[in-house]
Amino acid sequence: MFLVPLSVDGNITIGMGILADAIKNSVDAYLVAAIAYLTLIDGVLALVTRLINPSLEKDILAHKLLRVFNVNWTWTIIRLVGGLFAFMAYQSMGIEWVFNKYTGEPF
Repeated sequence: MFLVPLSVDGNITIGMGILADAIKNSVDAYLVAAIAYLTLIDGVLALVTRLINPSLEKDILAHKLLRVFNVNWTWTIIRLVGGLFAFMAYQSMGIEWVFNKYTGEPF
């Protein structure tokens, strides 16, 4: 059904292409913001997971979703710094070389 050729606006496409374009057009405005905030949340949750009481670590490892945030200190710092840079670039705040015109203007 999705692979049947269709003519839309004078172009030949398939149903899957129409569906993909519809999804892309509906989330396009929010995609950059969502990625920036999710990256920041990931860094913060990794830091929180590293800082909580070691007696709770066994409970964290029992949940598959929480295991994603239980990484060593090197990756925790990388995730946190990456999240901060993504947030700073999206909000155009902080250090000027993070968001100046030579680093690109995707927003």
